[in-house]
Amino acid sequence: MATSEAERGLPAVCRFCGYWGRVSSLVEEAEGRARDCLSRLSWAQAELENLVKRMGREKEEACEAAVGKLMLRLLEVLDSFERALESRGEGRAFAEGVEMIYRQLLKVLGEEGLEPIQAVGRKFDPFLHEAVERVEAPGTEEGTVVGELQRGYRFRSRVLRASKVRVARAS
Repeated sequence: MATSEAERGLPAVCRFCGYWGRVSSLVEEAEGRARDCLSRLSWAQAELENLVKRMGREKEEACEAAVGKLMLRLLEVLDSFERALESRGEGRAFAEGVEMIYRQLLKVLGEEGLEPIQAVGRKFDPFLHEAVERVEAPGTEEGTVVGELQRGYRFRSRVLRASKVRVARAS
């Protein structure tokens, strides 16, 4: 009976009692399980990579659909502007038409989650306002917003653009 390199280091009793055969079969079984686990792990990793790619594509598609929906709503406002520009006739009627379009645009944007930031008369807040100028304003508490140069907006509770404001200073 030929002995393997590993068997040569064993005591003679182990070589002949069948112990080595049992150990060898257990090692082979463990190696088989390890190969199986490695195969399943590789498969799971490939599935995870595919899932990440698919989720990325679905996210892009959802964003495109949302933007497309908004663009479709804004086209109505654009159509109103075109009609107003075609009928520039009277100054007063034209101004009223442009004002209606402005309200229509604010309504569409508001329904999508855009809201103006209130500034004038409020205490200056660096998270909502950008101070452009400090002015003397008798009768007004220091740090109060007294003028708005450019309106700021929130989009779904996040500041999209801060208001550019004038702030009262001490006299």
